[in-house]
Parts: sequence; C-alpha cells; structure tokens
Amino acid sequence: MAALCGLGLLIGMAVIFTTILFIFTSTTSMILYALLCLSVLYIMSNIIWIFITFSTSNKSKNTILQ
Repeated sequence: MAALCGLGLLIGMAVIFTTILFIFTSTTSMILYALLCLSVLYIMSNIIWIFITFSTSNKSKNTILQ
C-alpha cells in the first residue's frame, strides 16, 4: 500500500509540475486550472490514505491480543 501511495504522490507531483509549466508557457485556460486543482486534491487524498492505512487504533490492538 505504501508503494502505491508513493507512486500516486509521484504521479500527482508530475502532473502539477507539467500543468504549471503549461500555464506559464501557453495561453491559460480554465481546463489547466481545473487540472491543477484536481491534482492537488489527488495528492491530498493519497496523503490521507497513507495516514489511514498506517495508523493503528486501540480497537485493532485489543482484538489481536484477545
């Protein structure tokens, strides 16, 4: 799961980088800004999944011990 989340973060960063390059070099359109916003949301969701996946709750510790 960590490898997939890490790969998702790398892909999201690459999309953000290329979108910013297109915004600065060409005529800006609303599609590029939408892609930039979606990429940021994609990265945020990957970070949230990393924390959800690797956090342990007290309930899971209690069920393992019993």
